[in-house]
Amino acid sequence: MTETHLEIIRLEFNDQRQVLVSPKDEDRFFTTCEKAAWSCQMGDKILRFHERYKEILTCVRQWIDRNTDQVASCYSAFQDHQLMFFFVPKVGRYDFDLSDKLADLDIDLVTRFEEFHCETLQIPAATSDTLSTFINTTEAQQLYYVP
Repeated sequence: MTETHLEIIRLEFNDQRQVLVSPKDEDRFFTTCEKAAWSCQMGDKILRFHERYKEILTCVRQWIDRNTDQVASCYSAFQDHQLMFFFVPKVGRYDFDLSDKLADLDIDLVTRFEEFHCETLQIPAATSDTLSTFINTTEAQQLYYVP
């Protein structure tokens, strides 16, 4: 049985040498070791952010599944440097019980996902025209909707 030894190429942040990086799509990046190391670091941070973002959306969706009797729809959007969750109640007015539950959800999200600055808001049931006063509907993601 033969052992395969992979050569490790070490790129140090303060190394001033030039490197050529060739990904699968045959695009080529000619850069410094410093920039290549920085790019790897940023790539890892982006992947981690994306994983945590999917986790927080799953958490909110599970919360909605437990509260479908009160939630007509839910939207998420990044606004003012934070992740916002907008909940429309099923009743045609402000739902105080739902508000209490959203406060608990807020606390849970802040505790579990401290790297996200997030907030939950209850907004009135509205047509698409009035909904746009609360949410940028072109950028928001609809997480739940009951027709």
